[in-house]
Amino acid sequence: MHNPLIFEQNLWVVWGVALDILSILFGSLLGDAGGEKRVHARFKFWHSAAQLPYLLWKHSILSTSGYCSAVVPLIRTRVPLPGQKGDLYAAYFWTYTYASLDWLYDAFYVNGVKRVPFELMELLLTPLALAVWAPK
Repeated sequence: MHNPLIFEQNLWVVWGVALDILSILFGSLLGDAGGEKRVHARFKFWHSAAQLPYLLWKHSILSTSGYCSAVVPLIRTRVPLPGQKGDLYAAYFWTYTYASLDWLYDAFYVNGVKRVPFELMELLLTPLALAVWAPK
């Protein structure tokens, strides 16, 4: 695979997406962010109410870059999964659907099952992606 990383308008860009945005997406997908692809790909970010400032940080960067709505995510009650006690409070948001992100979805999902795309680690496991993946 050739190196798709280029410097364009004072930004590092990979396959048409700014590297800082890809770092947030890649690091989040290494964690518990999820994706879906109908016609094109979109990604869901959700965190517990205790992690709301962290979610809002991601949302702020992605929304000001045009990757999601500017509407601020609200804390919602989630029905507990079997074996969990009490209500769960969480907030979430989705990115917009983009054809330019299909390749990222395809790298992470094979037949609808999430996997780690080791072939992209050298290119996309940036210090920012690592910090987003393991923020503590």
